[in-house]
Amino acid sequence: MTFEQAIGYLGSVLVALSMMMKNFKTLRYVNLLGASTMACYGIILKAYPVFGLNLFIVLIDLYYLYKIHTSKEYFTLNETFKGDEYFLQQFFEFYKNDIARFFPHFDFGSIKNYQTILIARDLRPVGFFIYQILEGGVLQIELDYACSEFRDKKNTQYVLDRKNADFKSLGVHTLISRPEHPLHTKFLKKVGFHQNPETPEIFEKLI
Repeated sequence: MTFEQAIGYLGSVLVALSMMMKNFKTLRYVNLLGASTMACYGIILKAYPVFGLNLFIVLIDLYYLYKIHTSKEYFTLNETFKGDEYFLQQFFEFYKNDIARFFPHFDFGSIKNYQTILIARDLRPVGFFIYQILEGGVLQIELDYACSEFRDKKNTQYVLDRKNADFKSLGVHTLISRPEHPLHTKFLKKVGFHQNPETPEIFEKLI
């Protein structure tokens, strides 16, 4: 395989891979990388139509990524689901396989004294933040789930920013979570959680 062929195959794989992604932001980044690679491939071969098409795709990806990073979304939190779990059950049923992937031991029925927050972005329900307050000022996060299209740190960060004062008023000083998936562990680190040195399976954040 020649160097030119390797560049072409790499670009093709990246473009094809981007089409399989559900997260729009990740799709654009991978597609940008793939189109950039294909544009270089076109230059190397002096195949200017290939270069021109992929340069156009690069510009489109850059435009949408700019929109993603600069647009302001309208976030809302709804905490009215206590005692009325119909929507919760419908949401969990629809996303049950994805939830089980990241939270394999989550069992809604086994949680006592739970509190539920529905997170919406631009009035679209995108995830749930479910927790219970334990003794000693500890808040345990039972579920912090977002559907794949909105899987970034903005949901959790918004909840923490808006609710920290309320949590403190209830005597909470520490948030804890027990990640069961490497991506969830990575996510917790992004939003400021640290591994408990004495109990490694617990990640905690002081508020």
